[in-house]
Amino acid sequence: MSQPSKRAASSTSGMTDPLRKVLTIAGLDPSGGAGVIADTRAFVAAGVYGAAVVTALTVQDTRGVGSVNAVDPDLMAAQLDLLLADIIFDSAKTGMLPTGEAVSVVADRTDRLGSLVVDPVFISSSGAPLADQDAIKATVELLLPACALATPNVLEAELISGASIESAEQAVEAARSILELGAGAVCITGGAWTDEPVDVFLDGSGVRMIRAAGPRLPGDPHGTGCFFSAMAAVCLAQGDGAAAAAEKAARTTYRAIAAAVQPGAGNSIPWPLQLEPGPDSD
Repeated sequence: MSQPSKRAASSTSGMTDPLRKVLTIAGLDPSGGAGVIADTRAFVAAGVYGAAVVTALTVQDTRGVGSVNAVDPDLMAAQLDLLLADIIFDSAKTGMLPTGEAVSVVADRTDRLGSLVVDPVFISSSGAPLADQDAIKATVELLLPACALATPNVLEAELISGASIESAEQAVEAARSILELGAGAVCITGGAWTDEPVDVFLDGSGVRMIRAAGPRLPGDPHGTGCFFSAMAAVCLAQGDGAAAAAEKAARTTYRAIAAAVQPGAGNSIPWPLQLEPGPDSD
């Protein structure tokens, strides 16, 4: 039985069912601060149906990562194939894909994932490596050309583009390099060159500087990139374009950081409950 195309999946879901469905393909952080637990928590807060495929089991807590254990790619494929035969997703996001084989499993199925957000999770916030060199290479060659929006942080954008980023101008050039790799749009998050948080967005229409609703907040919360990309996937599922999705995700992430909780002895966690996926329309 043939599978619906990405275009058909999105239009069919929108015509027959008002419930938007979003898939996360990412690692399991048992502390709940990042990965599939954080993603599905964000989905629920935004009022969409969330599903998850696990790519890796990690040993970690709120203080850092002890080890990363990749899920067998055949098991990953089995998870995906069963879900995709059952549910038509409006959008999907990828997080940690620790091996080249894991990336290939996803890349072979991008036409059935709806609008795709690629969050290239290569290194944890505590500095632990989360993807091998084959995974980084495969993400660049196979996933970026298939995505509607890529959401690297500054360090990840440096790894992909091969350029140092110490200013907004350098971030724009790095985003342009990533866009040339085939991504539909790029949003480099976490710019630290001003007193206020600034994300750099670029698509075929040009550059946007996405500024937060307030000054840079204190602390170093864990899982902000996961939260941002999850909310961007929600907005794409709800019909926003990439630019609007990035802007709404940035504002919602800022509010979640402002409401962050600290469940353990380590970093705080963005807290999304009762938040909307974006600001009210003007």
